[in-house]
Amino acid sequence: MSKSNLAEKQATSSIPDDFYYDAEKLKFYNLSFNEIEQEVLELHCSFGFDSHKRSNVHYLSDNCIVTSVGNLIVFLNLKSLEQEYYKALRNGGIGAIAIHPSRNYIAVAEVFDNSPLIYILEYPSMKVFRILRDGAIKGYSNISFNAGGNKLASVGQDPDFMLTIWDWKEEHIILRSKAFSQDVYRVAFANESDGVLTTSGTGHIKFWRMSSTFTGLKLQGYLGKFGASELTDICAFIQLPDGKVLSSTETGNLLLWDGGMIKCEISGKGRKPCHIGRIEVVLLVEGEIFTAAEDGYVRIWDLETIDNADVTTAYPGGAEKEKSDVASTSSSSNSRIFEMEPVDEILIGKDVKVKSMVRNPVNIDEYLIQDSLGHLFKLDTKKRTVEKLIVFHSGPIAGSDTSPKFHSMVTLGVDGTLRVFSYLEKRMIGKVQYPNEGSCIQYMPLLIDGGGSTVIAGFSDGIIRIITFGKYTVANGHEFMLQEVFKPHKSRITKIIISEDCEYFATVAEDKTVFFFNIQNLYKPELSFSTEMIDENYQPPYSKKLIKITPICFIETETPVNSISFSPDNHQNVNVLEDDGTESQQERMQESEDVEEDSDNNIGGRRLLMVLEDVGLMSMILPPTNSIDTSITYELSKDKFELIPWHFVVPDEKKKVESESIADEKVEEKVLGASEDREVKVVEEEKPELLIKENSPFQLVYYLEGGYFIGTIRNKKGKLMYTHIAAVTDLKLSSSGKYLLFGGADGTAGIRKFRVEDILLKDAENSPLAKQFPDSSGNGTISGEFWLGYAHDSSRGRIANLSNSFDDSFLVSVGADGGVVVWRNLMHEVKTVGKKLKNTMNFEILIFSDGQNEEFAKEETPDIDLEEDDEEEITISQERSKSKEEFKIEVVEDILDPNTYSIQEHKIKSEKDREIDEAEIKKQVTRNYIQDLRNEFLELLNQNEQVIPEWKLLRDSFSVDSDLRTDIEKETAEKIENLKKDQEWISEKESIGLHKTLKLDLSSLFSSNHDGTQEKLLQDVNDRNKTTDNQITKKLDSEEYKEQQGDLNGNKGQIKVLHDSRSKLEARKQLRAQRATLWKELIESKPDENYEDPRFENLICGKTNFSFFSDVANIRYAELHMGDYKLKTGEKYIVPESERVDADKKKRQLILLNESIFDLKENFNKQILHLRDNKQNLINKFYEYILKIETIDKKLVKMGETVEVLTTMPQMDPLAYPENRNLVTEEDIQYQLRLNEENAHTRTKEDFGGFANRLSAQKKEANAEITSAAADTELLLIQKPVDDSLKEVTSKSPLEILEYENTRTFLKYKKNRFLLTMEDALTKFDEKVENLVKEKILLDGDIKFADIKLLLLYREWALLKEFEKFDTTLADKLVTKKQEQDDIDQKIKECQDRLNIKKVEIEQVIKREKEIYSDFTKILGEGNKYEEFLTKILKRKIKRAKKKVKSEKVDGEEHEDESEEESDDEYGDGNDESDEEDQEEEICPNDCDTAVFNKVLELREKKLDEEEILSEIQKSIEALKKENESLIKKEKVIHVALKNTETEIQDFQTQKQKKLNELDVVVPLRLHQLYFLEKNALPADLSSALIFVEDGLRKLKNRIKELHQEKSDIKKNHKELKKMHISLKKSRKEKQLRLEDMEGRAYDVQMLKFGKVIDLEKLERMGVNKNAEELREKLLREDQKRLKELKLAEVQISLRKEKLTELIKDNTERLENKVSLTEQNKRLEDSLNTSQCSVTAEYNGPQKKDIIEKERLIKLVQLQSAEIEELKMEIELHIRKPVAPITSKRNAQENELH
Repeated sequence: MSKSNLAEKQATSSIPDDFYYDAEKLKFYNLSFNEIEQEVLELHCSFGFDSHKRSNVHYLSDNCIVTSVGNLIVFLNLKSLEQEYYKALRNGGIGAIAIHPSRNYIAVAEVFDNSPLIYILEYPSMKVFRILRDGAIKGYSNISFNAGGNKLASVGQDPDFMLTIWDWKEEHIILRSKAFSQDVYRVAFANESDGVLTTSGTGHIKFWRMSSTFTGLKLQGYLGKFGASELTDICAFIQLPDGKVLSSTETGNLLLWDGGMIKCEISGKGRKPCHIGRIEVVLLVEGEIFTAAEDGYVRIWDLETIDNADVTTAYPGGAEKEKSDVASTSSSSNSRIFEMEPVDEILIGKDVKVKSMVRNPVNIDEYLIQDSLGHLFKLDTKKRTVEKLIVFHSGPIAGSDTSPKFHSMVTLGVDGTLRVFSYLEKRMIGKVQYPNEGSCIQYMPLLIDGGGSTVIAGFSDGIIRIITFGKYTVANGHEFMLQEVFKPHKSRITKIIISEDCEYFATVAEDKTVFFFNIQNLYKPELSFSTEMIDENYQPPYSKKLIKITPICFIETETPVNSISFSPDNHQNVNVLEDDGTESQQERMQESEDVEEDSDNNIGGRRLLMVLEDVGLMSMILPPTNSIDTSITYELSKDKFELIPWHFVVPDEKKKVESESIADEKVEEKVLGASEDREVKVVEEEKPELLIKENSPFQLVYYLEGGYFIGTIRNKKGKLMYTHIAAVTDLKLSSSGKYLLFGGADGTAGIRKFRVEDILLKDAENSPLAKQFPDSSGNGTISGEFWLGYAHDSSRGRIANLSNSFDDSFLVSVGADGGVVVWRNLMHEVKTVGKKLKNTMNFEILIFSDGQNEEFAKEETPDIDLEEDDEEEITISQERSKSKEEFKIEVVEDILDPNTYSIQEHKIKSEKDREIDEAEIKKQVTRNYIQDLRNEFLELLNQNEQVIPEWKLLRDSFSVDSDLRTDIEKETAEKIENLKKDQEWISEKESIGLHKTLKLDLSSLFSSNHDGTQEKLLQDVNDRNKTTDNQITKKLDSEEYKEQQGDLNGNKGQIKVLHDSRSKLEARKQLRAQRATLWKELIESKPDENYEDPRFENLICGKTNFSFFSDVANIRYAELHMGDYKLKTGEKYIVPESERVDADKKKRQLILLNESIFDLKENFNKQILHLRDNKQNLINKFYEYILKIETIDKKLVKMGETVEVLTTMPQMDPLAYPENRNLVTEEDIQYQLRLNEENAHTRTKEDFGGFANRLSAQKKEANAEITSAAADTELLLIQKPVDDSLKEVTSKSPLEILEYENTRTFLKYKKNRFLLTMEDALTKFDEKVENLVKEKILLDGDIKFADIKLLLLYREWALLKEFEKFDTTLADKLVTKKQEQDDIDQKIKECQDRLNIKKVEIEQVIKREKEIYSDFTKILGEGNKYEEFLTKILKRKIKRAKKKVKSEKVDGEEHEDESEEESDDEYGDGNDESDEEDQEEEICPNDCDTAVFNKVLELREKKLDEEEILSEIQKSIEALKKENESLIKKEKVIHVALKNTETEIQDFQTQKQKKLNELDVVVPLRLHQLYFLEKNALPADLSSALIFVEDGLRKLKNRIKELHQEKSDIKKNHKELKKMHISLKKSRKEKQLRLEDMEGRAYDVQMLKFGKVIDLEKLERMGVNKNAEELREKLLREDQKRLKELKLAEVQISLRKEKLTELIKDNTERLENKVSLTEQNKRLEDSLNTSQCSVTAEYNGPQKKDIIEKERLIKLVQLQSAEIEELKMEIELHIRKPVAPITSKRNAQENELH
């Protein structure tokens, strides 16, 4: 639409200022059922508050604010705290609210599934003034007016996030654009300019500007770039007067934006954040900036300082020092942090998280603060006071319930608060906070709590609390007393259900457990009371002494439990549903009667129903309490109970009544059935009909008396009690039984009149249900069945609980949106407790407190005077007050630790914990004893330090055992060593096990019977036969084929006539094409005759299950692993390539073996040297010990003790140091000189080495003294007598004697310790020597065997050296042949690549030729009468001069060209006549279009060029083919030569192997390895013996047995395959006969129909040309399109005609003027000429200039007439069909004229 039209539409669509919408017509009404009028249940009050929604509180006046909760708009008077409500017009939710600057309008933005609206409501009349549409898809997140109030900005929620600028008074969208791809929290106009906006949200801030462009007004936005700053969510921002923007962050700092970039980040002084936590509020108020955050502080900042903040500049002049206390810049030049201090700060509260903050428009010092933790505060910045206005739940409400006795209710939120409300007085009367999130809550029935003020609540940590409301005061409300607390579960509790008789209750949790408890009521009325005055149903208030709760058991379920319900009567009153007179029905009646007679004995437990998630409805019988053993565990064993699934019994299809579903796959329906036979019996009645699919899952269930129940299911079809678009989240009956209450996931709260006839199809009057539940249909004044309330948010207001008051006069709903809504049911009057309950009330007050419960007394007995009661009643009250102490409530300690054991864990772990505690106590006692000893020791040390030096003891004297530390370190080292050995042993064991596993013989896996494989093969063959017969039919019957047929038959663009004419033909064609495709797939899937199972490769990789290997894989595996051992001495032995050796390889083996022998010897020598060093160290230590022992012996001898002296000591043999054999001492020289003098006559020449090897005389003497015991490193002790002269004769005191004895004992102990240490060291050394000796024996054997092997390798090397020359020659020859083969293969590959390229070129040439013919067809068009002539012209072969490839040629080439031209001329001369004929034929006919003819000639030239290119490519291909053939021949010759070379090498290797076999190999064997015996003796001739691995021999023996078994299995399989072959042959013969029969029938049909056998595909092509039909249809569509264009052209022509007419008129006027002027000019000229003639000469006629002008004018007139004719022709052509614009000749002529 053009701008002018849009402006006209806006001007004409202006809405008058006094226009209002009718709100009643806009309200949502559900017309799919008989709904009760909304006014029957009116909104009474609301206790909820959406504490987590931003910008949800707004001032309307000084004392009135507006907010939204769910789907309600709430007006709150701040002085009286009274509330008024406005329900939204539709059943969605309220996304955002904005107040007009004049405060006369309220903008309310919806959250709705389809096209949400924005309502502009006039305040205070609340009339609908304007409605804004199409601004979002699902809902709005924020809206805002501009400063002038004439524009409104809105931001959509997920999924569109659309920013829209509205002219809201005209309901017109000015501009719109996508704001961002994530959540947008806020949008706001700049105060100074309406063309500047800002949006912020998740991880972004975006700046917008409305700017005028040449295409109109545009909304341009650019994202703020965080740069080096951390990306953060921005919840709040303000626009400063100079255009900068100040925004909040998650980290607690502020960001100053300028031009889309962060100018600086503002923090507190010392880099402390401005706030701790997320900043939610940023306000600009009169030169100051207010911020508030989750830390509960409101801080005030200086605007000027923030506006001028810059981290790159300092403060000017002396102001820098003055402002240093307020603001300072960072010392780092790269830092973006600007530090400053707030001007002021106010603490709202420690447990406060500010969510929003608004300013009072009248009292500018007052602010309203919304706390996300559930408070609303009023802040006075001038007085610095904070006033708490109201309190509410923070976040979703987990559950609620109404009192069974009073008009009060209780709610439990996920914030952990429990609140009590009086909905009559519309206020909260009590609150208590718990540490964990609440999950569910319920009032105790009056049978348990007669006071009606005790609740049982479940929490997210699995804890159950029973709480009673105590004394009430006006200031503090109720006191909450914790009666009992226990933890049955480990996770969130989802349900609490109490049985009807109040004997049982169950708790359900998310951990898939259900815990059952028993309730025992110990209350008995006192005999002293008057029986006439005592109510039989009277129950005192709840008390632990009267009510005993005992855990019974718990069960674990497969999936979480969604719903659970106890049977009210435990099936004591089961009646027969229907009596159809059949025998089966009579049998059921008889069974039911038997059940009724023996119900007490047969049931033996409590019946209940539960719904498991994704499983369905289950029934269960809880065993009696006395039959459950809880001594060890509370878990109920599987043999004690059974969860029985329920199944649907669907009626016959003929008797079903189809009904339309309200919502596909999302419908929640309520069904009823009898629970006796564990089946939902759908009775075949005309009305009401119940249709349930078998896969319809249950969601909720509610048990009724008589075995009936109510449930919710998901279903597609069905006429049930009620259908709802969303899931049902709560389902129950009212306490009176008159109403069915249900809540939905979309926030809908509903009630339905509950009538027995809706449930019972027959015998309604005699049913126990009719007796229990009164009929609510008697109220004739109220019409309808259902009532639905839409007070909660449809997207996040899931109903958590729905309940009604005890008198049905109030309905309470709570949701996840934080809403607590109370509805007043006008169908019932509000009842109060009468005189009969007065005694109960008094008794309750006595229990709670010494005073009276003023609130409840006022409510219960407003008109009763206690002084007028009877004396008996007063006496009863007094008697009961006397028993006050008996029922006094005990203080119960709450469970605060989340890790506290549950009931089950306490049962299991209590004993274990007790043992652990006892062990800890013992440990602690030991620790304390050790600590006492330490303290005593330190005290002794302190006392020793304080004495005089003469008496002071040395520090060593306090050492009780000097070797204790050494012993401990030694034991620790031994333990570490043992641990290392253990770990090494485990590692070695695992390694060996892995190695054995990898070497596992898999041959046994193939020895099993292959019957399973044969059966699988037979099954595959049968399946293939079935596929051949049925695959085509199944494929054609599939949904995909039907969809394809539907696509063929349902093309919307086709014309109906053409569609009908060829639909059958297309269907048959598709059918045959489908069959052809399936046949082709079947043929392609046929395996080749030489097909081998590819799973053999997987076998090698270990990826395939052995039981599925094919026979080919088994054969190949057997060839590799069957144990076919080839002897190297065999004649047919072929040396594998991996085992071929030459002289170089054998030499490397010699070198490696020599290195291995050297390494073994070197390692053993290192061990010997290490042992020698250890011995030397031991000897040195022994000398130290001996010195100490000698010192001790001296002391002992002085004390008169007989001591043992060491006589021998281990000595080092000089031979132990062979490296010192060349060292000569002075003693050796002297000794040698003496020997030389004595033996001068026998002296012989000796070398220096022999002289050095002799020992000195001293050494020889020492060696002679060493005994055999010394050689064994033993210590000998002898007793040394006591020297009496050393004895001390002086007399001693008893204390000295005691000290003397202690010293002697200590010395003996130390000496024994040294001796034992020496003995232990000697023993360990001897063990090492013994181990080394054993190792040497083994090493000698290994080295000897290695020497033998070395000798063998040397012989083999010498033998291979002889063959080295010939071996090298063959290897070089093989390399040469392989290189030749690689070269020829490369050439063949290149040749084939060139051939492929040429093929591609041919394809391109063919493609271009096709394009030429396609262009030719397009040029001709349809119905060209010269088509045949032009086709001949195109296909004609003509002679053309050859094109010169090069511009410069050699003289010889030029000469050749000249000769060729001469020959051509001669040839041409001989064919002049034919050339003339061609020229005559190629002349364009007169009536043929010359352009078409010339285009055909051009196409012929192109075609001839392509043909020449094609011929050249063909020649190249022929040459390449010849070259390829020659290369292939050469490749064959080279391959034969290579094969011969490999054969020659193999023969040579065999010859080498034979020579190597002649060498003898020595193999050492043990006796137990010899099996080749004759009469238990080794034979003399061992030539026929064979050395073989024992494991391989055992496998070969086992393989013999396996082969016998496999042979028998194969025979069996062969018989089965033979039978299968015969059956397949029969099947093939039958199919062949069937095929012949079908072919005969097809032949007969064709002969009858056509008279001969024809090709059906050809017939189809002849019948209907699909392409032609499609072209015709395309032509029709083009015609329609052109007709539209023609109409447009006609309009343009008419406009141009009008313009032409005006131009013609103008031109005519000008011509007339010109004629008149010409005539005047002529007259003037005539007169002038006359005058001239009279003066000079005669007139000679008209001048040349006049003649030219006249001719020009004549031509101009002719041109205009011709132009008119052309325009007429053009108009006629435009009327007929659209043509290309006609090129008029007038333009050229006009140019010539001008």
